[in-house]
Amino acid sequence: MHNNIFNNDFFQIIFNNASEAYAIGFDNKFIECNEAALKLFALSHKEDFIGKHPADFSPEKQPDGSNSLQKSNEFLEKAVTHGTQKFEWLHKRSTSEEFYADVVLTSLKVMEKIFIQVEIRDISEQKNAELALKESEQRFRTIFENSADAYMVLYKNRFVDCNSANLALFGFKTKEEFI
Repeated sequence: MHNNIFNNDFFQIIFNNASEAYAIGFDNKFIECNEAALKLFALSHKEDFIGKHPADFSPEKQPDGSNSLQKSNEFLEKAVTHGTQKFEWLHKRSTSEEFYADVVLTSLKVMEKIFIQVEIRDISEQKNAELALKESEQRFRTIFENSADAYMVLYKNRFVDCNSANLALFGFKTKEEFI
């Protein structure tokens, strides 16, 4: 009885109703996607997604300065030749809003043809929190380093950091001397 359940309709229902964005690629173009993918890219119709290259949903350049088209082609090729590829990517919705995503590309061989299963997870909230934390740390570091007040950091009964006012107060030239 269970074998009758697991037919194409069953797997199509799972694919279409998954909460994560999934797409299927062939020859560097999307040939299928689920509703979550359409929603993620702010699209209304599959026709707006099918036939497009992944770089069509990316800014021209990635944060590292690399060309999105070239870099996405490299990841697609690696998925075909070396198997699953996991990476972080900057995507762009149809509204031009950019968002960070974790992407997983998995090579699938079906009837002697190679397809790429694409999983895309929006990590914008996590990435924005990381960036806000870095900015906060940088602001603290600037205040710490440039303060006229002497600051030192004690961790487990040992000094691990200090600012230049602290060095001047105690007559040291470098942090290494003080620490």
